[in-house]
Amino acid sequence: MPTANPRFTITLSDDLKGRVDDYKFSNRMGNQTQAIVSLIERGLAKLENESTEKEMSPASEDAGDDEITVEEMEKFLISMGFIRDGRKLTEKDFKFLRGIFDMLDAWFS
Repeated sequence: MPTANPRFTITLSDDLKGRVDDYKFSNRMGNQTQAIVSLIERGLAKLENESTEKEMSPASEDAGDDEITVEEMEKFLISMGFIRDGRKLTEKDFKFLRGIFDMLDAWFS
């Protein structure tokens, strides 16, 4: 179907093409273009979130004794197998998980 959007050509290695195809299949996308656009959007959103987190994230030395930092929570989630190594939490994820930890702490105190 014709589009008014700009078009361009990219070249992928066999490995990267396979990973895009796996992503397309696992997310039930109709074609490679949809998969690649989705991956680009997710990558850009991640970069924007990381930039925002750096501005908003409390420094480790600013946290109180019983305050968990974003970095500590990421390490914990990685060690438990909930997220992959290198994954960064968004500020929204951190606040949500912090709320759960606070509720558990209050319940078991």
